[in-house]
Amino acid sequence: MPLRLEPQYIFGIRGGVNGGVAHVSPDTILYPAGAFLVLHNTATGKQEFISVAEEGMLTALAMSPTRQLCGVCRAGDIAAVSVWDLRQRKRARFLTCAEMVSDRYVAAAFSPDEKLVAAQGGAPDWTLVLFVLEKGKVFSVLRLSDTPGLGPVSSVAFHPEDPGVLSVVGERVLKLLRLNAKLLKSWGYQGGNNHNCVCQAWADQHTLLVGTDTGTLLILEEGEFRIELTVTHPDLPTSSSDKESGASKAEECGTAAPLGPKHRRITVLSCFSGGFVCACGPDQVFIFQRSDNINDYYVQVGCCPINYMESFMIKVQE
Repeated sequence: MPLRLEPQYIFGIRGGVNGGVAHVSPDTILYPAGAFLVLHNTATGKQEFISVAEEGMLTALAMSPTRQLCGVCRAGDIAAVSVWDLRQRKRARFLTCAEMVSDRYVAAAFSPDEKLVAAQGGAPDWTLVLFVLEKGKVFSVLRLSDTPGLGPVSSVAFHPEDPGVLSVVGERVLKLLRLNAKLLKSWGYQGGNNHNCVCQAWADQHTLLVGTDTGTLLILEEGEFRIELTVTHPDLPTSSSDKESGASKAEECGTAAPLGPKHRRITVLSCFSGGFVCACGPDQVFIFQRSDNINDYYVQVGCCPINYMESFMIKVQE
């Protein structure tokens, strides 16, 4: 009888996967490593594995609202999204679209009721596809390549309550879309070609946060642009008068080397009750809270070096 090797522990993480780390539960994170999805329990250190060797080249992951399903986007001869049931450790759906020109999907999202899956195709056509999850059928298709000045698309997200509303962001693109008789149509803010957007998060049913590659945050409310906030950093004083205060803040945040333009990208946004955190720069997470001034929306209240993230996460949970 042939011997079969089973992994007991996997070190490292597979890079280049959009949304490559996600929480399955408060104590369990999921990430790709080699030919597996790793379910790592941060409390016990124990790992469980789902083999995704048959998926080929992974490009993106998406977690469902209930954290029971995971969408695995792949590149290859056939662009596809595999939906995995994390409880039963098996693939539940294999989603493809014949209208796709690209060989890959670069981002995906589940609707709040988990009935739809949005899959964002890559170059050259940048086709956005909505699938009906239960049937595994295509519901709606929108080719974004007709958007003037469109660059690479990095993220697609559903409204937290309305499955008929989506947002798509990327380089020179920020689109709000609404389903109307199976057709996706633009609505709201139309100035997306003025921004290189990197990430997004719905703070609530009214407010969309968008991070850019220049360290700014776009706040949209009810689909309309309201304000642009700038992430401030002690190593990037805005004026000579800020240098003295910036030095003390640098000690507080544990920073040393100045950040250059390439480090101004806001790469991740995550919301919590009363505010959000964002990653900006190589080793900093910045904390924003709702402002008492209704016109300011949010105010930056602190920063946390990533090497102190464990204690930071404990404070947030408390």
